[in-house]
Amino acid sequence: VLGKATPHYMSGTEDAPPQICAARIAATIPDVKLVALLRDPVDRAVSQHRHAMRRSAHPRPFEDVAVLLLEPAQLHAARNEAHSASRYVVNGEYGRILAAYAAAFPREQLLVMFTDELAEDPAGVLDRVCDFIGVERFRPDGLEVRHHKGASTQRVPQAAMDELIALLIRSNGSRPRRAPDRAEVLEWLNASGAFGEALDAEARSELLRYLDKEIWAQEPSPGGDRYAGVRFWLENVWNPIPDRDDPTIDPEVRDALREHYRKDLELLEKLLGVEPPWEWALG
Repeated sequence: VLGKATPHYMSGTEDAPPQICAARIAATIPDVKLVALLRDPVDRAVSQHRHAMRRSAHPRPFEDVAVLLLEPAQLHAARNEAHSASRYVVNGEYGRILAAYAAAFPREQLLVMFTDELAEDPAGVLDRVCDFIGVERFRPDGLEVRHHKGASTQRVPQAAMDELIALLIRSNGSRPRRAPDRAEVLEWLNASGAFGEALDAEARSELLRYLDKEIWAQEPSPGGDRYAGVRFWLENVWNPIPDRDDPTIDPEVRDALREHYRKDLELLEKLLGVEPPWEWALG
């Protein structure tokens, strides 16, 4: 049993909206089992904005972005026009998005759950997924641990991170390749304003331990992106500094977003028979 986890297949991309994604999946693997795990759409929008702004040199307050994106013209552009408006808001229109999948697949091939359920009962959610896709139930280590927490700041600027990643992968090619020279990387780190003395000693030690294990202790591999996992760890695990508190937004903006999503959630319930767990969604 093989699978893939990515939000892009559900929400679509700038060049391939949900209708195209659903049609392509149905044409390629018509018997596939699909699982949609949905988060409070307002919280989801805040999280996507926070992720993007963490890497931005000129971050904009979420409220400013949200008010703009709720304008009808912006909503239309984000839903229909490639490379147009930001999609922070429309990516949470679950009814509209999953309507494309409801049209392309039988209802029994789509399981819809909510992150609230995952937080409250991760074992129960895992059991439901295993039963749905037809595999034996199991219990992985760390099931109760939340591995990725929201972050608004980074340990080092994105430009410095990009330089490090470029240094690590510059020997990439289609043939087996050597790892970047460890001494060269260490020299670069020591000379870097971001990774040198300015970096917390514990964070630096964690970084070096990881690179030793994942790069210099590994054999060269042919083809593919050898450092895809390293890039993900650096950018999404090591570099973000988790926020101590959940972000707060202006109550009026939150109310405007909730009002926007209510009709969409009514469509979700009508199409798929699932009732959102968020009290505000009930009207």
